[in-house]
Amino acid sequence: MTLQIKKIRIKELENFVNSKEFQNYEVVPISPIRAQSYLANPHAKPEDIVLYLGFIDNKLIAFRSLFADTLNSDGQLIRFGWCSGNWVHKQHRRFGYSEQLLREAYKDWNKKLLFTNYAPNSEKLYLKTGLFQAIHQFEGVRAYLHAKTAKFFPTKINPLTKLLFNVIDFFIGLIVRLITAFYHTKKDYKLSFIETEKPDETCFEFLKSNPVNSVFNRNETELKWIFEHPWISQQNNDESPATRFHPSLTIFITKPYSLSEKIKCSASLFSPFAKGI
Repeated sequence: MTLQIKKIRIKELENFVNSKEFQNYEVVPISPIRAQSYLANPHAKPEDIVLYLGFIDNKLIAFRSLFADTLNSDGQLIRFGWCSGNWVHKQHRRFGYSEQLLREAYKDWNKKLLFTNYAPNSEKLYLKTGLFQAIHQFEGVRAYLHAKTAKFFPTKINPLTKLLFNVIDFFIGLIVRLITAFYHTKKDYKLSFIETEKPDETCFEFLKSNPVNSVFNRNETELKWIFEHPWISQQNNDESPATRFHPSLTIFITKPYSLSEKIKCSASLFSPFAKGI
């Protein structure tokens, strides 16, 4: 079956999200709040293609989303697209549709695409295409506080084996709860923390006065865009099309303060907690 591809540009995105076509999709290719974020992106241009929709027999069976960003390489500012989201209907997987949309985006964005923090299966797809080269990979060990041993094995296991895993999980959980009940962190009286809804002017002034040599060099404009246009709503509204795609979210922003010197903002720590994931 031939995949029919429809492309949505930034200048078309708002009308598309408000259209009857969008409202009638079984799975929405982008939530309205993510679309608003794309529209407010300081790096966006009207002709940027940010949505690739794949259809079979006029039914949406796959999509891929991207958004614009810039990076510095040897003093040169390079504009590129972040691979943001992708989905293929379960009945149409393993037919190469996701890769087909990816290659179309790769061509449209002049071979300048980046991806990061993807699930293992998605990462394998990207690397298998031969279109991407790893820039940096973090090596480490993944640890789990609460055990779910059954997840490490095939889903089709017999009831006795599943029962054994549940018993193992129970005793591991019991040990963890006992350890955490008696665990106390060491207090560092040199630092104090407060929570704020967004980075304030003190934080932005700190960034300006302490520039870092970064590939992306995030500035005040970009950070304000990120925090003023989150992709995940803090309101869990069942009537919204976004709930067909995203859970609700709570964001905590922590500001460390130095107590040994004159009180000042030294950094901001952004901690998102998604409900229902």
